[in-house]
Amino acid sequence: MCGFFSIYSPNKINTGIVNKARDASKSMFSRGPDDAFEYVDNNYASFFYRLAIRDLTNKSRQPFISKSKRHVISYNGEIYYFNDNHSKQDLYNSDTIQLANFIDQYGEDSFNKIRGMFAICFYDIKNKKVTITRDCIGIKPLFFSNLIINGSKLFIFSSTQKAIIDFMKFPLDDNQIFRYLKMGISCDKRNTFFKGIHRLIP
Repeated sequence: MCGFFSIYSPNKINTGIVNKARDASKSMFSRGPDDAFEYVDNNYASFFYRLAIRDLTNKSRQPFISKSKRHVISYNGEIYYFNDNHSKQDLYNSDTIQLANFIDQYGEDSFNKIRGMFAICFYDIKNKKVTITRDCIGIKPLFFSNLIINGSKLFIFSSTQKAIIDFMKFPLDDNQIFRYLKMGISCDKRNTFFKGIHRLIP
């Protein structure tokens, strides 16, 4: 299953915010009890909890730094195949490593060539840019929020809403709750029951 919690800012993130994010991420332990790992620099921090299925070694532990040392990958899901010459054997050994190599080669264009169920974040270390995406059906969850803390913009995203709420409390959205109680279903693909927390639309 796996799960990740990440924070990004165009400004330097202070240590207190990083520690708070690390603590919030621990609620995802049940999603990935086999391994916990993190990547932290001045602008980006990602905390990953891994459920090892294909590769039982630490070769595929995430956040995964690509071969070029330019991209950091946090990824939940399964890649079925790439629209290029990657072999199925490569994917069977480790789709994480192959995904990182693919992003090194194609960048954001990778997402038009990937088939599978996934929620992916890749961070460009050189350009200090973060990109997130989901599969076209939206099987794997990915939630996000834009915050301002002490005057600094902060973009946070996670496999679960709980980790975001553990990072910072958000008020309930009464309109969303009323709609759900009235209709018995939530038809809003983007908004959640919490004001300020959103689903990434596939």
